Amino acid sequence: MFIHGFTGNTAEVQPLVDYLMEKRSEWTCSVVTLTGHGETLNLKGVSSEHWFRDVENAYRLLEKQVDEVIVVGFSMGGIVSNPPQLTLPCEKINSFKYSSKICGCKKLFLTCKELIKKRKLLTTAQTRFLQAAINQTRPMTVPTMKHFFKVVHTVLPHLHRIH
Repeated sequence: MFIHGFTGNTAEVQPLVDYLMEKRSEWTCSVVTLTGHGETLNLKGVSSEHWFRDVENAYRLLEKQVDEVIVVGFSMGGIVSNPPQLTLPCEKINSFKYSSKICGCKKLFLTCKELIKKRKLLTTAQTRFLQAAINQTRPMTVPTMKHFFKVVHTVLPHLHRIH
């Protein structure tokens, strides 16, 4: 089961899915699209509970089809795959690109503000990266960010339960 990251979509994990399907065609792969994500981002009215429910529903469907479930999450997809209120008997959980040291909204805003101020000094690659980050975060609202941080703060204290 593959889960994309916050503000992302299934394209983030699709290359890995394609690779594994080529190498292990007998495997069943499930790719989860979190509520509010997809081709277009629409996070208005979406909460962290939606994302946890999306993961649980996808897990319950997949576990009926296979002998064991391996979860692969990218960024927030790795975090949301570990909801403490659920005991999903996963064989393995692989999380890519997430940190247990998530900064707060204020620090995130100030960092972006500084980068934007210094944008004339950035390399072409850094400028493209900054523009992509701005485009990806443009649809985010304060309530959406609060739900993202709720996911983080809900799950991180329970990571020790993973064996």
